[in-house]
Amino acid sequence: MNGIVSYGKVTGKPVLINNFNKDSLNEHFHNISEVTTKSNDKVVFFCENPELALLDLIEQYESKNIGFVFENCAIGAHLAVVLREKGIAAIKLSAAFWKVLQKSICTIDAETHGLLPEERLQYEK
Repeated sequence: MNGIVSYGKVTGKPVLINNFNKDSLNEHFHNISEVTTKSNDKVVFFCENPELALLDLIEQYESKNIGFVFENCAIGAHLAVVLREKGIAAIKLSAAFWKVLQKSICTIDAETHGLLPEERLQYEK
């Protein structure tokens, strides 16, 4: 009801993930099986659904530096549970959020009480 999938707050560059084949995901994380250090990049990932393929992506970043905006996501989804366990901010925003990707910086606020779902995503040009 309040749009929160996993509590937290993060600011980063928006990245759209709209295809879950291996080649597409490799564009967003650095050599899945060979990375030994986690990226410090700050990224807000935009995805339609909480696909299990995102688990490999999550392992490539420091949890405090990433967040997710889903168009569809149930609180009980496996990925939603993993995000909560790792303290990764995530929200569900069913409105068309793809226009935000033209912005350079996005902030997910899944901490502040009383916000409407659409207020949980802020962005700058």
